[in-house]
Amino acid sequence: MKKLILLAVILLATFVNAKTPNEIKKPVLPYYKLPVGKKLIYTTTNETKGTKMSYGSKTQTQFWVYERNADSSYRIIVNQNISSYQMQDTIQKESEPQIIWAYFDIFANGIIKDNVSLSNFDPTAYFIPLPTDTLIANSGWERFDSSSQERTHYLVENKNLSDNVWTIQINKETPFDSIYLVSTKSLAYLDLKQGLMTKKEIEVNRGYGYGAGKTTGLVTLDSIKLFDTVGFKPFVNELISYFQAESVYNKILEKVEYNSPDMNSLMASAKNVLDEVLTNAKDSIIKSMLNEDLASHEQLKTSLTDDSLWFAKTINKKAADWKLKDLSEKFRTLKEYRGKIVILDFWYRGCPWCIRAMPMINQIAKDFSISPVAVLGMNIDKDKNDALFVIDKMKLVYPSLQAGDTYKKYGVTGFPTLFVIDKKGIIRDIHIGYSPDLGLKVSNKITSLLKTK
Repeated sequence: MKKLILLAVILLATFVNAKTPNEIKKPVLPYYKLPVGKKLIYTTTNETKGTKMSYGSKTQTQFWVYERNADSSYRIIVNQNISSYQMQDTIQKESEPQIIWAYFDIFANGIIKDNVSLSNFDPTAYFIPLPTDTLIANSGWERFDSSSQERTHYLVENKNLSDNVWTIQINKETPFDSIYLVSTKSLAYLDLKQGLMTKKEIEVNRGYGYGAGKTTGLVTLDSIKLFDTVGFKPFVNELISYFQAESVYNKILEKVEYNSPDMNSLMASAKNVLDEVLTNAKDSIIKSMLNEDLASHEQLKTSLTDDSLWFAKTINKKAADWKLKDLSEKFRTLKEYRGKIVILDFWYRGCPWCIRAMPMINQIAKDFSISPVAVLGMNIDKDKNDALFVIDKMKLVYPSLQAGDTYKKYGVTGFPTLFVIDKKGIIRDIHIGYSPDLGLKVSNKITSLLKTK
């Protein structure tokens, strides 16, 4: 009888203390653990085996967790040192090392605040955005970059969300994937205990262009070290001041156009911003960065001056005549469009900025489809199949011609270049390169010319 009572007590205690499966292992959502005063060091290796040549790079990226902001985000200082090489005929050619400095503010869930320093650095390569609940973690989530039009999809591969390490599939889509036959996928290893990505395996396949081939990459967290935040402060203050000046400098440059009458004064004003920071700079790294910027400024000024002189010689002059085949092998001439406003867009498949501008030009063709306006693509690809491929993928509603070297007649040296020609065959406007407001500028010019008798 005593044995039965004892057994009953044991069974009751076991039942009371038993845990349900959910109680044993509840899924824990990941978050980044970024103790102030820690330095994270990652190494990235990339190798591309192409059809014509092979090349690769090795990058060391250091993240200094500098401080905790008032909004609970963390300020991270970044230094990247990139060494790259090319292999051609069994000879390896090393390129000049590239050094990048940047900073960003990140929340524990991976949300990052944008700033001017991130134009050359993408923090999400190391700190992916994290799911906010288990439902999203199970079904997948995504990030959309409106500036680059890139969409990145994330999906947890190991469905047991209670694991200490999550493996996350990453698939990136860009506007150029269908044109250059690109697929980009990665597998990230997120350590929930460390609160960091410890490894990422990368695979990129490209079927067209100079970079055609297969790229494999590996990112690893090499070490975590301590650093002196107090001793680091003077450099950080100068670095932030430098990027604040860069932001002001860029905003001034946004107002500069090669045909702008106030181009010289704006360029001088922009240079003064850099000069002022250089005068007050004490750190040798900051001084070196500013001197590089000033050298680039002079090159830009020279380029804009050359463009301005060319513009002055070309604008309000008669457009060069041509007789060209369209992609169905039918001849077209500029003269047959007399009485219409003509937009000539010089482009080729291997020009990503040309591809980026196409949706705007396509919209212009649609908006003015019932007006006396002709939009013509001036394709310079040697193989017309390249043009046909792009037209199909981009669903262009306007025709393209086999322009060959006609661009030389028009003095084109950069792509895309757009010419706006009035009803009498006179060039009234030119746009060199891509800009986010390109479509608006061209549309406004067309509207203005339509009102002119």
